Amino acid sequence: MARHNVRVIIPTDPSALIALAQLIEKKHVELGDASPLKDEEDAAVFSPAVVRGAENDAGADKSRKVAETLTGERNKDLPVIDDGVRRRRDTLLAKYRSNPKKLTEFGFEVDDSPQSSSEKTAPAK
Repeated sequence: MARHNVRVIIPTDPSALIALAQLIEKKHVELGDASPLKDEEDAAVFSPAVVRGAENDAGADKSRKVAETLTGERNKDLPVIDDGVRRRRDTLLAKYRSNPKKLTEFGFEVDDSPQSSSEKTAPAK
């Protein structure tokens, strides 16, 4: 009987790689002294790394979900904030028409350098 080539897939995705490592460790512990992995030289660093990796992966996943939720909530407020900032800019520009640099006191960046001819013809943002 001819032997065919066998490929053993090792995941490249960090979460999947950690999950595989956990399965390997589980089986190794289950087999005890009968485990073919009992003499692995890196056992003292591999086992704790798998535990830490799994904990950190779970924490990263939780943080990612929290970040997605917070980003979504933040984005709901952006139209109101954007409109409010523009309104306040317009109010302050009307108030300080002769000295627009006063808007810097409110945190605005004021560029009063002359526009180039290409900026004058460009559509307003």
